[in-house]
Amino acid sequence: TSWFPEHERASAVGFYTSGQFVGLAFLTPLLIWIQEMLSWHWVFIVTGGIGIIWSLIWFKVYQPPRLTKGISNAELDYIRDGGGLVDGDAPVKKEARQPLTAKDWKLVFHRKLIGVYLGQFAVASTLWFFLTWFPNYLTQEKGITALKAGFMTTV
Repeated sequence: TSWFPEHERASAVGFYTSGQFVGLAFLTPLLIWIQEMLSWHWVFIVTGGIGIIWSLIWFKVYQPPRLTKGISNAELDYIRDGGGLVDGDAPVKKEARQPLTAKDWKLVFHRKLIGVYLGQFAVASTLWFFLTWFPNYLTQEKGITALKAGFMTTV
């Protein structure tokens, strides 16, 4: 929300979100290989280590738009005019928290949001099926090696 105007935000979020699935698809064979060669513990160590290293790099490198060197005022105005939170890191005055109203609860149960909830449930259920149950099924019931099951899960 800081770097993207509203009309570009869906593309940015879609790109980011799809990256986790593309990365998982390409890395599954490597992770299965690590599990076969070392142990399942190393899968957690390697993926956790990568996450920690990436977080440290991001923490060191990331800057909000208005503090980034090399960004022009025209670019800042473009982001700001499009609804981006260019000044989102600036201190804000805290307002009293408003209690939830019946109108707020109606929004939670809006027809479009229920569609989002169902879609997310379907995506998450399918993902976790293929990440957890499917490889075990292939190895235990079909007699496929864990390494082959990892490659098949990728597809």
